[in-house]
Amino acid sequence: MGFCLWLTCCAMMARSDSLELYVATNGLFTNPGTQAEPLVSIAEARDHIRGLIDQGLDQDITVLVRGGTYELDEPILFTPSDSISQTNHVTYLAYPGEEPILSGGEQIVSWQTNSLLWTSDISETRLAGLAFRELFVNDERRPRARTPNEGYFRVLEAGADKRTSLSYYATDLIPHTNLAGAELVYMHEWSTSRVTVDTMDPASNIIFLSSPVGASYSPLTEIGYFGPHTRYYIENHVDLLDSPGEWYLDVNNEVLTYWPMVGETVENVTIVAPLATSLVVFAGSPEVDEYVRNIHLKGFTFSHCGWPIPSLGYAAYQAGTHEIRPLKQDRDICRDRIPCALTIHGSEQCSISSCRFLPLGCGDIDVRQGYRSILLAGQAQHGRKVSKSCVCKLDKRRWFGMDIPDQRCC
Repeated sequence: MGFCLWLTCCAMMARSDSLELYVATNGLFTNPGTQAEPLVSIAEARDHIRGLIDQGLDQDITVLVRGGTYELDEPILFTPSDSISQTNHVTYLAYPGEEPILSGGEQIVSWQTNSLLWTSDISETRLAGLAFRELFVNDERRPRARTPNEGYFRVLEAGADKRTSLSYYATDLIPHTNLAGAELVYMHEWSTSRVTVDTMDPASNIIFLSSPVGASYSPLTEIGYFGPHTRYYIENHVDLLDSPGEWYLDVNNEVLTYWPMVGETVENVTIVAPLATSLVVFAGSPEVDEYVRNIHLKGFTFSHCGWPIPSLGYAAYQAGTHEIRPLKQDRDICRDRIPCALTIHGSEQCSISSCRFLPLGCGDIDVRQGYRSILLAGQAQHGRKVSKSCVCKLDKRRWFGMDIPDQRCC
């Protein structure tokens, strides 16, 4: 009965007697937050509400967010200080008929188009120094330059330590003899490793890797553990840029190269690379009984997140975790979790509804420890396969109605 009453309360979050604030992309941080003079960001609205709470606010608040793109280079953080009371709610709501987009990306606008390829010097942009691994063209994720262009190769034989080298079929990598610096993607039975190619020996058909494949504490992740001819492919090297839609990032020289699709021009595409690894974080402290309470998001689109993998390579375990490198002695702290666009920790009576998740380079939703009565409802749309574990540690009794498509599998 109590849970049904809470759902009814969620349905009434934007009731007529609540205080209203407005946010718009053309607002100002000095504005009062009225419809005529809106604030400029959700973070500004949150801070405004904190001030009202400090003054003794005892009323529901609805923040109406106008359509447009809100660029973030760090996540919007909600803490227990953003909750009014046990009974009052704060609702961040898309303005009726409009779509506010939370973007963790930087649009790339300066291109040289002297040949089939477009190039952009990103050294003077906010992307400088970032080894980003995703590129979004008109909100579609484009593949990095790779071989083979589709599918995968098969390992001929694992190296002696079954971690740092492998031999390949000679015909697979013709004419490539030096792919140093490229990323080798090794496909385990249920997870993936990503490590940098150190050198190649074309005479012996051997690839040497700069970091080990697989999680070190598990022999199951050795090269060839489940069979001698496991799958792999190689990406992000200039010599592999051979098809429309592919791109390559020269990290050392900070130059991005893109091969446009047929019909694409600089004028009719929007090209974005990710800056942020997360967009929204609910951060309570359940260990001291301090929760983020009664905060609701409705009608937002999450987009353009990314995650530059660890410099010593990515070795997935499962359930959205990966190996921490360099390794620590204590196996209990040898894992970390991939970041997600939305993280909920130490929260109760909160809801996320009618939100869209466009293609991302990280996870979508991570519900961590210390949650109570978290409602996720509506439709999540994805442009790529991601792990169901990107929605982590959800007690099924508290999981309601989120449309996670069947393709969300490891």
